[in-house]
Amino acid sequence: MNGALSFTDVNVNFSGYFGDMNIPNKDFETIISAFWNDLIFDTGLVPASGLFIYRSPTNDTMVIEWYRPANFNLFGDTLTNFEIILTADGNITFQYLEVGNAGLEQSAVVGIAAFECEAKNHYDEQLPVSNKPADMHAIQFKSNIWDYVWAGDCNIDGTVNILDLTFTVDFIFRSGPPPNPLIMGDANCDDAPMQILDLTFLVDRIFRFGPPPCKFILRH
Repeated sequence: MNGALSFTDVNVNFSGYFGDMNIPNKDFETIISAFWNDLIFDTGLVPASGLFIYRSPTNDTMVIEWYRPANFNLFGDTLTNFEIILTADGNITFQYLEVGNAGLEQSAVVGIAAFECEAKNHYDEQLPVSNKPADMHAIQFKSNIWDYVWAGDCNIDGTVNILDLTFTVDFIFRSGPPPNPLIMGDANCDDAPMQILDLTFLVDRIFRFGPPPCKFILRH
């Protein structure tokens, strides 16, 4: 409701109500705050207002939009319109079409935080005014802890080819070095890397146009 979401906390509020919050904070285990403020959806003023969710057909993007919530403390201020975009590469983007006309952006808390993870506070009343959200602005938190890789790409050159086949043969039959990390050699994605089944999978893929290996997320 109040411009933030959580992956773990059932209600992003304080005993059912809006309250002051800082980032980092200990109130929520995870928090993604695009525009933390005292908001309310007033369909009497704006019948189409509400919280809308879009999921891409490829399941790699989700958009959560706060469409014209009202300012709880100022009747008639319903020009706020912003969204959070979550993508499978781990990036988080805040986009602001409008931030209202009553100065809500000056008291908003903008940032992300997670338990035992780095907190990133982009803006609150104590941070530089230059970080303040504004109409037609966007903020992106880029992920640097995940990477997508092809299973079976043993030499980590970005593709699965005959070099990975010879790498696997060398490991299985000649005590060659393992890929680093070992899971890179799980060509058939059965959670048992560098086995004969992975070798036959690679042969089928490279020489018989077999199915491509799965693409999985590798933690840096």
